[in-house]
Amino acid sequence: MKKLIEKPYLFFLGIIPVLFIFGYLNKGQSINLEYFGGIFSIRFWPVTLFSCVFFLLISFNYLTLHWTDKRPKKVLSALHIILQLISFLVFYYYKSTYQGVLNESFNQINSVLILSVLLFIFATMIHLINFFAALTSKSK
Repeated sequence: MKKLIEKPYLFFLGIIPVLFIFGYLNKGQSINLEYFGGIFSIRFWPVTLFSCVFFLLISFNYLTLHWTDKRPKKVLSALHIILQLISFLVFYYYKSTYQGVLNESFNQINSVLILSVLLFIFATMIHLINFFAALTSKSK
């Protein structure tokens, strides 16, 4: 874990193939959200491609810090990695538990997806704070 916190770009480069395989295996499925009597549906494949590009950009940010001899804050890096993992696990929980289930209330299903998205956004905010704090720091 210590090496992962010191080199977080390895984690984000390593998670890209996992996400790609996960998305490819679920390529034909979609996420369905019910809202006010309608259903919003988005396929897994575009979400997978977005996530892969997003994690590639995050790893590039961490590599930029490495190339400029700036160190990200260890606590923020650990929190970022943990929140990204929890977000993915919550999304996987949704996919494995609620995908294709019609007898559950949509509010419960939407709550699981919203929790995953909020964790993802919060982790992204922590990454940006960590990146700019490290970039503006004077010492290595």
